[in-house]
Order: sequence, then structure tokens, then C-alpha cells
Amino acid sequence: MTGSPSVGRSGTKEAQEEILRLRQRVTDLEARLGRVPPSEDEVKKADEIYKHLKNPKIDEDSKGFMKAMGLLADLRPTMTPIFAGKFRTAKPQYDSIALELALASGGPEATVLLKEILGSPTIQKGERVGVGISLTGDSYLRRLGTSIPVDPELASLGESCLALTNPYERLAGVGVLELQRTDQSRSALQGLAVQDKDEPIRVAALNALGRIGDRSTLEYLRSYAVSSFPDLFEESELGEGKPPSAKGALLQALRQLSQRFPE
Repeated sequence: MTGSPSVGRSGTKEAQEEILRLRQRVTDLEARLGRVPPSEDEVKKADEIYKHLKNPKIDEDSKGFMKAMGLLADLRPTMTPIFAGKFRTAKPQYDSIALELALASGGPEATVLLKEILGSPTIQKGERVGVGISLTGDSYLRRLGTSIPVDPELASLGESCLALTNPYERLAGVGVLELQRTDQSRSALQGLAVQDKDEPIRVAALNALGRIGDRSTLEYLRSYAVSSFPDLFEESELGEGKPPSAKGALLQALRQLSQRFPE
């Protein structure tokens, strides 16, 4: 009889977690069933963008590249399933273009795709790294400022990524925090920015704060700069060709936030 209460509590906790998982799956299915299908014009436009960007000689085709860049402004959440489908069909190859375009199109289907990738028990290191680069790097998602809703399951998967040892796999966790744009996620990013042992994570967190930080973020980073880098504004940390550094990212974040929140 002594051990019964403990077993009961454990069983109850597991049952509650399973109920939450099932509810989330139902929500995902409802989102899929309730989505608006892409129009014929959107399908054609999505295929055109994808075709241009998949061209291995895109760097040599300046007209094709500029046309594709112009078409990116027309990306819509209704196009996300098109690119997500191309990403899934390409497996076992990793189609980074399809992933970037799916995330840049945004919406609930992008959330589903991220959970599918990060929650897969067979996910490869390179896949997680690819997601991290798409979420935190100079990707179409970042350039367009696309919105991807973060539910509890995706937030939990992001936390799991941050617990990994490889800094480039952990970038996916930083990206999920940025997508949330909440006081809690900004606080977590601030902690990573000043305390994390890996510079790529500190750089990514600072870049994220420069984009989604608020006035309190600016005050926090100013205090951090004064205490840790008193000569920060006397140096040029943003020179061309320099590898990304936490110091340079801090300066950039402060400049971005100062422009958005002037005195």
C-alpha cells in the first residue's frame, strides 16, 4: 500500500500528458481540414518561385533571381502546403529551398511542418541544423517577417533543442523562442544572449532580440553592454567580412532597438 499513491500520481500525470498530446493532434487536424486551399494562380506562382530558386545556376541568372525575389512578396499561408509537400516528397533528401519557402509562407501549416521535423524520432542532425538556420539566419522567413504560430507542443520541442550539446542544432530552439514574441520568450533570449556558453547561440539570441525586443530589452542590453563592454560604441564591430561575434551582434541589436525606441 505504501507505493500506491506514487504510482497513482505518476499514472495520472502520464494520462494528463497523453490527453494534451491528443488534444493538440485534434487541433492540428482541424487546422488542416479548415484551411483554405490555394487558388490555381497561387499554385502556379508557388511552382514558379520554387523552380527559379531550385535552379543550380541561380547565381548566374540575375534576371531569374530578381524575378524570384520579387515574387516572394506574394507568398501566402495558403501556399505553405505546396512547399511542405515538396519538402516531404524530396525525402530522404533534405530540400532546404522547399523548407525555407514553406516557413516563409507561414501560418498554421508551417507550425505543423516544424513539429513534424523537430518531433520526429528519426530526425537527423543535419535536419535540425537546417531548421535552425532557416529560423535564425538570413532566410526568406527573416526577410519577410512572417508569422508562424507557436503552440505548446512546438514550444516544448524548441526547449528540447536548446538542451542539446551541438550549438548549431540548438539554433532551432532560439528560432522557436523568437517566433513566440512574448515577454517570456524575450526573457529566455536575454538569458541566452548573456550567459550561454556557445557564441553561435549568443549571436542568434542577440539577433533575435534586435528584431523582437521591446523597450525593456533595450534597457537590459544597455546595462549588459556598460558592465561587460564599456568600449563597445568606440569600436567598429560591424565591418565587412568579419565573422559574426556576440560583441558585434550586441552592437547591432542596440542600434536596431534604439531606432525603434528613441529617447
